[in-house]
Amino acid sequence: MFWIRKNIQYSRYKGFWIRARGILVVLCFSLEVIHAQDPEVIPQALTVAKAEELVRRSTDKTGVDLDRLSELNIDVARVLSKSRGMLSLNRIRTMDVQTAKVLASESKLVLRLNGIEELSPQAAACLARASYLELNRLRPDRETLRELGKCKGTLHLNHLESLDTETASFLAEGPFVLQLNGVSEVNADVARSLATCKGTLGLDGISQLSDQAAEELSKHVGGLSLASLRRLSHVGLSQQLVVSRGGVVLGELEEVSLECLETFVSEEFTLKLGIREVRREQAEILARFQGRLTLTRVPSLDQATINVLLKSNGKLTCSGLRKLEDIKLAERLANDSSQMFGSPNLESLTESIARAITRKKVILPLYKLEEIDLQVAAILAAHKGHLILTGLRQMSDEQAEVFAAREGTLRLSRKMVISEQAKAILEGNKRISWGG
Repeated sequence: MFWIRKNIQYSRYKGFWIRARGILVVLCFSLEVIHAQDPEVIPQALTVAKAEELVRRSTDKTGVDLDRLSELNIDVARVLSKSRGMLSLNRIRTMDVQTAKVLASESKLVLRLNGIEELSPQAAACLARASYLELNRLRPDRETLRELGKCKGTLHLNHLESLDTETASFLAEGPFVLQLNGVSEVNADVARSLATCKGTLGLDGISQLSDQAAEELSKHVGGLSLASLRRLSHVGLSQQLVVSRGGVVLGELEEVSLECLETFVSEEFTLKLGIREVRREQAEILARFQGRLTLTRVPSLDQATINVLLKSNGKLTCSGLRKLEDIKLAERLANDSSQMFGSPNLESLTESIARAITRKKVILPLYKLEEIDLQVAAILAAHKGHLILTGLRQMSDEQAEVFAAREGTLRLSRKMVISEQAKAILEGNKRISWGG
C-alpha cells in the first residue's frame, strides 16, 4: 500500500487514491461492498428484480459484489450498468457483444471481470468504454488488445505475459492507468513504446531491466511502478520512480546504487526497500530521507547502522526485523507506528524491549514470537492496543492468568499447548479470540 502525502486529488470512489495530471493512481480495494451472497440470492443466476434492488442500494462507496454470479443475461446487465461504485463480476467466464455493449453503456462504470479468459474484439471495444476495467485472466489476441487499448480510464491486464513493440504501442495510446503486472520482461523497443503511456504504468512483474530498457522507461512522464525489480543502478529510472511521489515500492530489491538512493532523499514520500542488509554508506544516505522508510527484508541491524538511522527526521519501519535489542530503536519504531507496530516478525523479546514497543496504543502483531517468560507476558498483557500472539507455542497457567486479566483484545493460536485449566481461564475473557 502507498501512503499519499500531499498534492493529492481524490476520486469519488472510496479506496481509489488518484493524483491529478496522471502522476499517480493507487488502488486499494477496501470497499464497503454490497454482497449478493446471502441465502436468498441464487449463486449462478440473478433476477432483474434482485438486480434492481442491489443497484438501488449501491453507492459510490459501496459498489456491488456479484462474484458468485456465473451467468449474466442482457436484461440483468442493463440494470447492473446503472450501478454506482465497483461492480464485481469475477465469476463470469464469457461475454458476448450484446451483453458487453449493454453492461458498459455507462462510461463511469467501474468493472471487475477477472473470470473472463477470452473476449472478442467487438466485445472488447464495448467494455473499453468503462472508466475502470479489470480483465486479469484474459488471454487476448492482437485485435482484442487493440480495442482494449482505446480505453481512456484504468485498464488492468495482469494475465498478459509478453508484449511486442506493436502491441505495446497501441496499449499505451489510451489508458490513463495501465497495469501489466504479468509481463516479466521488456526489451528496449517495447519499453520505448510503453513509455508513451500518458498516465500511470504498472510493470510489477519485471525483475530485471537492461540499461537500454531502463533508459527508455526513464523517459515516461507519468507514474511508474516496478515493485519486483531486483537491481536499480540507472539514476534516470530512479528519478522517474520518484515522480510518483505517493510512494515507491521496491520490495524485491536486492541491489541499489548509492547514486540511486540519493535521488530518493530529495523528496518526501513512502519508500519501501527489499534490500536484505543496510551498509553504513547506505544508512548515511537513508538517514537524510524525510518520508516514511520501510525496510521489508532486513532481519537485523548492527549498532553502527542503528545509530545512523536514528538520526533521521523521517518515519522508520523495519517490517522484516527478527532481532531487536536496541531500546532506542525499539522506542523509535513504536513511536513511528501509525495504527500498527511495523515489526511483526520479532522472534524474541526482552523485558526492556517489550516495554518500549507497548508504550503506544497501536495494534501489536507478534506473529513469530514463539515463547515468552512471565515478566514479558505481564508487560504485553498491559498493552492498551490489540495484541496478536498467534505464534506462541505454549502458555503456562501463570501466564494465562496474566492475559486473562487483560482489558484489551488479544488473539491467540488454537494450536498453542495449554492446560485445560489455563484454557478455561482465558475463555472467561470475551476479549480473547482464537485463530489458526
